[in-house]
Parts: sequence; C-alpha cells; structure tokens
Amino acid sequence: MLREKAGAGQLIAFNWATAKFGDKEFRMNGQHSSAVLCELNGNFPEGLKVHLDEYQVDSKEGLALLFRQFDNRKSGRTPTDVAGAYQGLYEALKDVPRGAAKLAVEGANWYRRAIEALPAASGDDVYTLFGDQSLHSFVRWIGDVFSVKTPELRRMTIVGAMYGTFTTNETEARKFWREVSRGGVEFEENHPTRVLDAFFKALIEDKKKLDLKPGNLY
Repeated sequence: MLREKAGAGQLIAFNWATAKFGDKEFRMNGQHSSAVLCELNGNFPEGLKVHLDEYQVDSKEGLALLFRQFDNRKSGRTPTDVAGAYQGLYEALKDVPRGAAKLAVEGANWYRRAIEALPAASGDDVYTLFGDQSLHSFVRWIGDVFSVKTPELRRMTIVGAMYGTFTTNETEARKFWREVSRGGVEFEENHPTRVLDAFFKALIEDKKKLDLKPGNLY
C-alpha cells in the first residue's frame, strides 16, 4: 500500500518514534514506512516530512508497553505484533519462532487459570508472561517441538496440557511429546503417544470434532 502511494505521489508526513533504554535506542514506530523509503534509491519524495518522537523508558517492560500505544489492537496492531514485542526483550527467546512462542505463553496462561486456578492475565497482558524467567525453557522447548510439522498440536489447550506435563516432569514430558509430534511410537498402535497422535490428527480431518470444549480437549 505504501509503495503504491509513493508511486502516486500520495504520501503524507510519517509519524516515527524511538525509545531510549539505558545506552540503547529502539525503533518503536515507522518500520514499514522507513523500509519503503529505503527502496526509493535515495529519491526522498519532495516535500515529504517525518515527525519523530523520542521517548525514554526505565525498563524492558516499558519498551513493550510503549510499543503497544502505536496502532493498538483496536486499529491495526495484531496479537502477534504485541507478543513479538515482549518476546524480543529477552535474548534467550529471540530465536524462537514467534508463532510458537506466542502459543506457549497463551497455553501456560490457560493452564494456570483453568487447571491451577491461579490469577491469569487477559488480553494483550498475557504476553507480559515472556518476562517470567521460569517459562523461558518451556517457550524454547515448544519452539523445538513445533519445528516439526505439527498443525494438530497448535491449540492453546493442548499446549496447556504440554505445559502441565512439562512442569511436573520435564524429562518425561520432552520424551513423550517429541514422540507424539513424530507420529507416536512406531509399530505400536496402542502406545499412548500413537493413540494421542491419531486423536489429534482426527481433529484436523473431522471438522465437527473441532467443536470440543477447551476442557474436553485438554
């Protein structure tokens, strides 16, 4: 859209923003428009201006909260954008695929609320859980599990079950869910991992089964 407007001479002043945290400066808003301008080979549209706001924050969480103020969810910002902003604050999570990381914290939050009856975050505040260091190994693990093509596992309540087993016995959970993600134990039709994998795949094939309530699926 921005490329088309640039070609038609219809661009208006851009609103960009940066934030300083410690000795580093971070881009808060204007990534798409600046990327388009960089494609113009230095031919900056005549008369075009940029309004640049500069902020200062005192915590990593402040960076993510500031990011949420631009194009918030009621306009164009998506949950994945917000989740990515929080995830990007932590070096240990930067290499985890965004979709898997987002689902990991959503599943953990669901488990804490629905199974453990603990206070839970709601809306975009769910993604503040990226700041919970105790979740980092789980988030990284989910990224590894989902590196295999496993669309049948990508549901919040299933990830919630994975979180519950992970916190109970991490070693056994890693082994069990790795086998499920790969089709279960080969040549053992009645093995729990194979039975569970078959059930999840049936969910994909039989759309009516997708109507299972979250608790039933868990």
